[in-house]
Amino acid sequence: MKRTTLVLLALLPMAMHAQYVADAASRTSRVELERVYHAAEKARRGSDLELAIGLLDHVLGVAPEHAGARMQRGLAHQLNGAHAQAVEDLSMVLKADPNM
Repeated sequence: MKRTTLVLLALLPMAMHAQYVADAASRTSRVELERVYHAAEKARRGSDLELAIGLLDHVLGVAPEHAGARMQRGLAHQLNGAHAQAVEDLSMVLKADPNM
């Protein structure tokens, strides 16, 4: 066997471990993102609209496709009197999923 092949075989377990760690970190970040999302929902229901919008901005910064966060932010904007931003967010939700 060539030396290069031996080196690659020796590095394979480390590469597999790195992928496992990356996958675990991704799952953890999704769990944390959902925690932030649920905290934002709670803040909106409690009428702390500025906090809700800030938390939802964070969620959408990480996961712009998060339809629930965009819908919640649209509702928070509407309740806060920012109608143009509400229409923008809610329109994006309906564009992505007309059955929402």
